[in-house]
Amino acid sequence: MAWVSYTLSKTEELLSYDISGKYQLAPQDQRHEIKFAGIYNLKAFYFSADYVYGSGFEIMKNFSTVNSTIPVYSRLDVAVIYKFNKGIFNGDVGFSILNVLNKTNIKYSNLKRIETGTTDLINVGSEAVPFTPTLFLKLSL
Repeated sequence: MAWVSYTLSKTEELLSYDISGKYQLAPQDQRHEIKFAGIYNLKAFYFSADYVYGSGFEIMKNFSTVNSTIPVYSRLDVAVIYKFNKGIFNGDVGFSILNVLNKTNIKYSNLKRIETGTTDLINVGSEAVPFTPTLFLKLSL
């Protein structure tokens, strides 16, 4: 099974402390995002992968004076799960890797604007999920 989704959006906000009274792009404004996902079942094994590509946040141009391009969001995740039944135990054992390609992405939910007491704003952000391998075991009776 596989699927694809596409989002086209524009997000603006009106800040109470902005004396211009004009709407401006919100930190989470990202025009385009496309997602691919798939799951393949082979007997007791389940393989999955997903890929997300976002066109980037317009506000990120303000984070650097050196580079005026918008950094994109790009992440590939993969996983494999093995389901088993041994006597009285049922279980799953699995392995996943988030951000397989270890792309540096900004977590949009952590983008913040801080008022400076003037019409200027300070933008603060933090990195999203780095390369993250995970192993798990689930047992039930």
